[in-house]
Amino acid sequence: MTVDIPQNGNLSDIGLHVADQIEAMLSYWDKNLICRYANKAFKHWFGLSQSQMIDKMHLSELLGEVFEKNRTHIEAALAGTRQQFERELLLFNGEVKNVLTTYIPHFEQNKVSGFFVHVADVTKLKTLEKELKYTHQQMLRSVIESQEEERMRIAYILGESVNQTLVYCKMILQMELKKHTENAAESSLIQNVNKAIGELNELNRNLVPSAIEHFGFIKGTADYIDNFTAHTQHEIFFKCTNEAIESIALADKLSFFRIIQNFLQIVKANTRALHINITVQYHAPKISFLLGKSEKSFHFDRSSKEYKDIQIRVEYYGGTLEQIHTSSASILKIAFALPQ
Repeated sequence: MTVDIPQNGNLSDIGLHVADQIEAMLSYWDKNLICRYANKAFKHWFGLSQSQMIDKMHLSELLGEVFEKNRTHIEAALAGTRQQFERELLLFNGEVKNVLTTYIPHFEQNKVSGFFVHVADVTKLKTLEKELKYTHQQMLRSVIESQEEERMRIAYILGESVNQTLVYCKMILQMELKKHTENAAESSLIQNVNKAIGELNELNRNLVPSAIEHFGFIKGTADYIDNFTAHTQHEIFFKCTNEAIESIALADKLSFFRIIQNFLQIVKANTRALHINITVQYHAPKISFLLGKSEKSFHFDRSSKEYKDIQIRVEYYGGTLEQIHTSSASILKIAFALPQ
């Protein structure tokens, strides 16, 4: 396309010609919100010519229902503060675009007399952003699934191989013990084998918490916590505010359980904080975790594999993870919304 530039025109004329070649919408609105300038892009976006807008149109007339959504930004610009925000914009032909809008206050003698507007089409960038986010989310999902598959593999090996070998050794020892008088060494060995079998069974329950699938998230988590406190000095208060959480997909409930499990493993070695509070709040689709311990100076080890596992799961759901220290406790606050 050939553009006629006035050879003998001043810079203002040349500037207006340049503005008319830009795909983004450029405009100027005075303090009464009357259009004083609009480039030709408005014809493509809104179907309006410059003659229809300049010195005639009020900003509310142009924006329609969007005007109220933009009101706080408009008022801020007229108060002298630059504004930039994203919005979905409906074009006159029915097409919807993602736009990045900038309001730039215009000062005259230290007073705002209006503001400049720049509206750019960022639809392609938003689409790419969504695609990258989806790809990243799928990668995180693969990491989580790989971890669960590895846990199941290890649990199978421990249950089907190591555990059975120990049970067989126990049977042999018991048979030998019956053949002659009681031997203290053999009795001690049987006790140690029993202990090893118990620890293996416990490890299996941690690796594959089947109670979550069979009894639900609330009951399965409560059972895990009861077993946890039976082997430590911690006192744990667990509360889930909504039984509707049981309607969530099993993979998601397992992820919620892993967050709590990892948290407890982080604090397990810290015997100074004996009181732990775990609150799970669910109001579809939002869910939050408050994981607290009664030690205000405790800092969660960000380098630990348990903390990193929590981070991966929170990131997968697009959530937030925050450490809070109060006068009496250290808290991990987690919040995210489940995909619809």
